[in-house]
Amino acid sequence: MEKNEKIKYVTKTSLLKRGWTEKSITELLPQPKLVDNPYYKKAAKMKLWDLKIVEEKEKTKEFKEYAKKKARRGNVMKKVANKKREKTIEEAKKFDVKVKRISMAEQKYKALESKIDWYYLTGQYDRVEGVSEADKETIRRWEINYIRHNLTNYDAELEKLYRKIGKNEAYISYKNILIEKIFETYPELKE
Repeated sequence: MEKNEKIKYVTKTSLLKRGWTEKSITELLPQPKLVDNPYYKKAAKMKLWDLKIVEEKEKTKEFKEYAKKKARRGNVMKKVANKKREKTIEEAKKFDVKVKRISMAEQKYKALESKIDWYYLTGQYDRVEGVSEADKETIRRWEINYIRHNLTNYDAELEKLYRKIGKNEAYISYKNILIEKIFETYPELKE
């Protein structure tokens, strides 16, 4: 190697992106060079590996076997995650979608009061007066939200999705079903 030629280094994160595993790093590569973290002086030292050595090891039979195993595990994990996602979405489709009916006048009054309470609770005092001046579409949205959060078991059902794979898709599915049920119960709000 010439004197002016710089050694290029890679981090552990880079190695993992290249197909390395924790085990293959430990078993196939020499000990890393430890250097001070240039971004956080008090952080632990960074581990760096010589890129040339990494590239040489990536050509070996041992590394290729590790990479194949990692790819297979990744595919299996994706299949498992997809099954869990599908199961979560199916569970959400079976959630209870009962909507309590009260008079339109009472429901509208409670929705507006709820919005005022929200503004007070969140310190948005300047917005309280605007509630009575809101346009029809905004009030309709507040009414639907009030019904969803207060006249159904929406929040309790959503808790069942906590920390599950596919919760975002399941939430959208359940919310759409619930909105349709709200419109069945309160056809006055559907336009």
